[in-house]
Amino acid sequence: MNPLRQLVQRIVLPDAQQYLTLYLIALLFALMASWPTAAAPVNDAWFALAYARAAALGLLSLGYGATLAAADRREQRLVAAMLALFALLALPLEIAAYAASYPATALSWVLPLPALTALAMYALGLLLGKVLLAIRLHPLIPIVVPAALAGMVALDMTIGVNLLNPFTAAVRVSWPHLTMLLLAVLTLFVFLSQRIQKEAV
Repeated sequence: MNPLRQLVQRIVLPDAQQYLTLYLIALLFALMASWPTAAAPVNDAWFALAYARAAALGLLSLGYGATLAAADRREQRLVAAMLALFALLALPLEIAAYAASYPATALSWVLPLPALTALAMYALGLLLGKVLLAIRLHPLIPIVVPAALAGMVALDMTIGVNLLNPFTAAVRVSWPHLTMLLLAVLTLFVFLSQRIQKEAV
């Protein structure tokens, strides 16, 4: 079957439709709640949107990865593509908020960041899920996923370097964070490619 058709069929499943709707609602709510009145001299709505995007994509991608740690490679590949698409679908909203707020953060950083974050968090989620399966704590995913995201924030605050914290990177360029994202995405691609080759033999 055509990969694009497979992706479309995956996206129309109820879980994907529900999470995509919730993701977009969260972004819209953050934007509307922070949009200034006509008398306000500054529009900082993009910052609220960026933080909401980091939280929503982080939790969604970690959760999907942890849940699908034991799934077949076809499902894992489709969900990876689906999460990247989710990130891209919200870009028009983010660009509009960016134009209204005109932050110091470069647009060249803002545009690729959501998709990279989604894929990197998904890779970390797959790893987390495998660990939970190994120690037979997979039912604790709803607790462990937000705890893992909070742990990333706490770790970066402790060491004073933005390696894993998606919230800081959402509004400020961080080369260490970009390095970690690229390593995670590369690892994800290698992992899925290895599985493809093994199943093809």
